[in-house]
Amino acid sequence: MVGGLRIVQIAGDRALAAIKGCDGADILIVTVADPVTRPCEVYDIDRLRQTGALAGWTGGDGLRIVSAREVTGDRIWSGRRGPADIAVAANDG
Repeated sequence: MVGGLRIVQIAGDRALAAIKGCDGADILIVTVADPVTRPCEVYDIDRLRQTGALAGWTGGDGLRIVSAREVTGDRIWSGRRGPADIAVAANDG
C-alpha cells in the first residue's frame, strides 16, 4: 500500500492473463500491452511509452504520480512528433 492505494506490478503476458480485473489493485503496472479495459488505473507498456518514467509520493491528498513527460514536455525523440515537425525543429536551431 502506498498512500492508501494498492499498487500491483505484473511482468509478462502469462502473469497478466492469470489475473482477473485488477487483482485487487488500485493501480496496475504492466510490462506488456494490456488490451483489456480494467476498473483500475493501468500503466501498460504502451502507456508508459507515452508517459515515460513515473515518480510517486504521498502527501495530504494521498498518492501523487507525475510522469517524465509532464516534467520535461514533448521532445523530438519522444515519438509524438512526425517527420515534418522534426525537420522544422532541426532547422529552427
